[in-house]
Amino acid sequence: MKDTHVYVIERDNEHYQNLKLYSNPQYSEILKMSNRENVTVSSSYIGSGYEDCIDIVRGYNITLRDLTLSSRKNSKARTYITIKGSCKGVNITDIQLVGDTRYPWDISLGDWTIYDADPQRPLMRDVVIRNVNHISGRPVRVLCLYCETPDVDSSVKLIKVPMFLVKIWFALKRLLPGRKHILPLEKWNV
Repeated sequence: MKDTHVYVIERDNEHYQNLKLYSNPQYSEILKMSNRENVTVSSSYIGSGYEDCIDIVRGYNITLRDLTLSSRKNSKARTYITIKGSCKGVNITDIQLVGDTRYPWDISLGDWTIYDADPQRPLMRDVVIRNVNHISGRPVRVLCLYCETPDVDSSVKLIKVPMFLVKIWFALKRLLPGRKHILPLEKWNV
């Protein structure tokens, strides 16, 4: 199976710092976390894959702090950060965004994941976004799908999709043939 990530965070209760992870268009994302708890990533440079710089699926108490995220021309990502799968307690602070993404938003919260076979899963919640800036000075755009409204400062422009549209979209995605769906083996962390 082809690797899709340059760096995977595999342990809970860890602080990762001073990482230098460069863009690589052969990978979907550069930094990946799945079902992690009590993880901090700080003081690091993270480039982009063809999807994201950082991808987080499920998890609790995750901090991204003092990072430079770069989406350059040769590896232009869809977004800088994608967080999905009922994550809870995510703090994104002191982030510098460099370059541009293919999508009209920079951060995606509550997007579709293979764990969405469970239509009753909790919303992504308790997200704080502070002092996240694009090098150009334009507002940072955050897409809000299956999530509670994040706590943001004035550097952020929220793009909130009405929940009834998100639920219709997710229901249609569940019906698509060939879609891989995974029901959670454990109870959602609520």
